[in-house]
Parts: sequence; C-alpha cells; structure tokens
Amino acid sequence: MITIYTKPDCQPCRAAKRAMAAAGVAFIEMSAEEHVEMLSGLGYRAAPVTIAGDLHWYGFRPDMIARLAGGDHG
Repeated sequence: MITIYTKPDCQPCRAAKRAMAAAGVAFIEMSAEEHVEMLSGLGYRAAPVTIAGDLHWYGFRPDMIARLAGGDHG
C-alpha cells in the first residue's frame, strides 16, 4: 500500500499526487496534520510524505515516483 500524507493548499502535494496518478501508481491520501506525531517520529517536518513499504520520503520526488511505477515498493 502506498500512502501520501498531504496538507491543504500544498503545491508539492498536488504535484506528487498528479505525478503518481499519471504514472498509474495507486495510492491513498491522508492528512499530514492528523498524523503529525507519526510523521515527526520518522523525522519529517514537511509535506508531502510518501510511505511505500520500506521506502519513505518527503517532497515532490519524480525519481521515487518512477521507482514506484516500476514496482519497487521496498
């Protein structure tokens, strides 16, 4: 399962979701604001945060989205 944690009015969040959809990557979207403690525990302070198995990162990362599209979910 791929989860992207986003914030309202977040341009990098919108870009990441658009890129995932265009690449055919299925994901669920969750509120970063409702999961601050968990995301902070992973060391993240900015959105979006994407978690896919053992892989996780923040920001709009076309390189990582391409990995997910290729089936590499950790």
